[in-house]
Amino acid sequence: PALAAGIRPGDRIIAADGVPVTGRGDRPDAPRDSTLTVGSHVSFTLWRAPFGDTVRVRVARSAWHVPAVTEAGMLADSVGYVRLATISARSSEELEQRVEALVQRGAQAVVLDLRGNAGGLFEEGVRAASLFLPRGVVVASLMGRGGTDVQPHRARHSRWTELPLTVLVDARTASAAEVI
Repeated sequence: PALAAGIRPGDRIIAADGVPVTGRGDRPDAPRDSTLTVGSHVSFTLWRAPFGDTVRVRVARSAWHVPAVTEAGMLADSVGYVRLATISARSSEELEQRVEALVQRGAQAVVLDLRGNAGGLFEEGVRAASLFLPRGVVVASLMGRGGTDVQPHRARHSRWTELPLTVLVDARTASAAEVI
């Protein structure tokens, strides 16, 4: 939507709907998700390099999806590869679809690449891990603040419990990706 409205790389947003944008962090006066409907508009005031021109653009809000699985394919005749880049809503479904497609193509083992995955939604991480674990196995346990009881999160949707799996991680693998 920003590109279609004429926003270019290097433009700096200096105001949104007439409200100056300064610093970082939550703003108590910022609209909440319930007011940000698809099809509504926001007006940005931009500082445009290289001459420092100030321009205004009107951007239509739209729904968009960033795929969680950014790469998938066969490494060899019988080894599939899947790169899970983020863990957001429906990431486990995307992962399941891609692994299923690889198994249909003859994958007898899978490499799951989580390198650089900073995580995301905890429950999606549990669901993704569940695909490769026996039903009922504890994937992760959480304990709330104040010493509340430990809450186990169990595998509910098992698919490939016997499929050999290699998981690649690095120093930037974190959060829900660590759960997997």
